[in-house]
Amino acid sequence: MNNQIIEKLKELQAIDARIGSLNKSCVDKSSGLDCLKENIQRLQKQMEEIKQKVKQLRIEVDKKDLELKSNEEKISKLNTQLNTVRTNKEYSALTNEIKSAKADNEVIEDVILNLFNQNELIQKEAKEVEAKIKEETNQLNAMSAQVGEEIAHLKTEIESVCQLRQKNTAQIDAEVLSKYEKIISNKSDRAALACVGEPSKGYYTCQGCHMDVPAQQVNELMKKKEMVCCKSCLRILYIESSNANNAI
Repeated sequence: MNNQIIEKLKELQAIDARIGSLNKSCVDKSSGLDCLKENIQRLQKQMEEIKQKVKQLRIEVDKKDLELKSNEEKISKLNTQLNTVRTNKEYSALTNEIKSAKADNEVIEDVILNLFNQNELIQKEAKEVEAKIKEETNQLNAMSAQVGEEIAHLKTEIESVCQLRQKNTAQIDAEVLSKYEKIISNKSDRAALACVGEPSKGYYTCQGCHMDVPAQQVNELMKKKEMVCCKSCLRILYIESSNANNAI
C-alpha cells in the first residue's frame, strides 16, 4: 500500500481519535451532573424516610398521651371512690390501685420524654439533610448552565471534526476504508494502524501488539502494493521511511 494511502489512513485515525476524545469529554461532563443528581435524589429519599419517622413518632406520642389521660381519669375516679369506702380493706385496695396507676403514668411519661428526645434528634437530622439538598441543588443549577455551555462547544467541535472526516474518507478507496472501519470498531484504543518498529535482535515488531512481523510481510510492505495486516492484532501495518533501508 503506497505512502499516500497510509498517510490518509493515519490522518483519519488521528481524526477518529479526536472525535473519540471529544465524545468522552461530553460523557464525562454529563456524568458529573448525573452524580450530583443521584446524590440529591438520595438525600431526598433520606428526607422522606425522616418524615416517615417523625410521623411514626407523632403517632406513638399521641398513643401514649391517650394512655396517660386514661390513667389520670382512672386515678381521679379512684380518688373519688376513696371518699365513699366504708372498710379499711376497700380503702387499702383502692389506694394500691391508685399507686399502680400512678406508677404506670410515670413509665408512660418516661416513654413520652424519650420519644420527644428522639424527635428532637430527627428534626436536627432533617435540617442538616435539607441544608445539603439546598446546597447541592444550587451547585447543580450552577454546574448545569456551565456544563451545558461546555457540551454545546464540544458538540460544535465534534460536528466540525466530523465534516473534516467526511472530506478525508472521500479520498480513500471504499474497500480500504471498509477494512479500516472494521478494524477500528474492534479496537478499544481506536487504533486501526500500527507502525512496524526497528529490528530488535533481528526481528521487526508490530507496535500495536508488540508481536514479531515475519520477513515476508516486511518485504510486502516494502513493495507498497497490497494492504498488509498484522497476523496477531489484525491492524494495518506500515513502515516508516527511515526504517525502509533496514528492511529485510
